[in-house]
Amino acid sequence: MEASARNLLDTPSIGGFVVNSRDVTAAKERERVLRIVTRMLRHNLRNEINVIRGQAEMIRSEASGTVADDAAQIVNVSDGLVEMAEKQRVVTELLQNGPAEREIDVGGVLQQVVSTVGSDYPEATITVDCPDELFIELAGEFELAISELVTNAIVHDDSASPDVAITVTRTDGTTRIDVADNGPPIPDMERNILIDEVEMTPVHHGSGFGLWLVKLITFRLGGTIVVEENSPTGNVVGIEFSR
Repeated sequence: MEASARNLLDTPSIGGFVVNSRDVTAAKERERVLRIVTRMLRHNLRNEINVIRGQAEMIRSEASGTVADDAAQIVNVSDGLVEMAEKQRVVTELLQNGPAEREIDVGGVLQQVVSTVGSDYPEATITVDCPDELFIELAGEFELAISELVTNAIVHDDSASPDVAITVTRTDGTTRIDVADNGPPIPDMERNILIDEVEMTPVHHGSGFGLWLVKLITFRLGGTIVVEENSPTGNVVGIEFSR
């Protein structure tokens, strides 16, 4: 049962309290079932994908030529599906529970992003310029948002050595984190995901979902996103928080 009350003691025709209540049992039950089904689906999906990936790895190690190449593609697609399932988990938890904010070390989080993403893409150069001892109230999902932006910048860079720079500025109580690259312009579809009210549809691929996740995390944390051109080439995606 969910209830709310209004004090109307000063209203002559009522002279008391008005209480509104509604039974939310069905809604709570739907939420509980959805959480269980989502968890089971994610668990089973991960297990089945691991089996597929393991078989593909074995084929790739024992085969050659086209067969080995096809097996490698299965491995890559399997990894992408696992990543997609993890992003779906974050979305579900954000929508159900909201972000759990705490004081974080911005510079430390960004260095962790550099370490994690850099190990996946050793050909890329990722730098961080952040004021020392910058602590602000944010949720742990902030790290995922920055990681998505850095990864997206690297995978869409057509050069042999992608260059990504993360810069943090603090001005009049506002913290801005810029992720700048030297790659090709962000396609309109993906730019619109970041800055416009665009709903995800089946035509959006994996990176589109990742950028939509960046927007969801940013907005849930009360931030805003700006997309600008880098000089002389590339893009700058900035996230701003009034903190």
